[in-house]
Amino acid sequence: MPLCGRRRMLLGLNLLRSSMPQVDTHLEPSKNIKGKYENIKKNAKKKFSVEKQNIYITGGGIPEPVNITNIDEKVKELLGINVHGMVNEFDGDTFEFENMNVPSTSKAEETNWAHWSPKLLKTPISTPLSVRKQPTIEVMEETEEERNTE
Repeated sequence: MPLCGRRRMLLGLNLLRSSMPQVDTHLEPSKNIKGKYENIKKNAKKKFSVEKQNIYITGGGIPEPVNITNIDEKVKELLGINVHGMVNEFDGDTFEFENMNVPSTSKAEETNWAHWSPKLLKTPISTPLSVRKQPTIEVMEETEEERNTE
């Protein structure tokens, strides 16, 4: 176990000892304490995972609030990246509140529809787009019979 992992484990065990009731006068074997710490760590991860999933829930009403205790917060600090996840600048499942499209609350200019008619739908063609009408010349093609007769 690397030194930082060993230090993290000791901090977790101290956290566990501080959160346990002080009724027991005898020391528990280290396997039991380690098992309890692993359970607390696993439950804290589950709680934070459910809390993150509740952001993306659609339909069905308001999600049930997750009861996160001080111990869960301390475990979250100890675990760090295991709970938060790694930051990916190109893709991710983060919910960014800064980039949300919030509809404007300002009043828009209201259109007066009292004098509306269907003729108003047709607008005149702008002058750069209009084509000048030129007189057309009618061209008649001669048929083979007419050519042969001449």
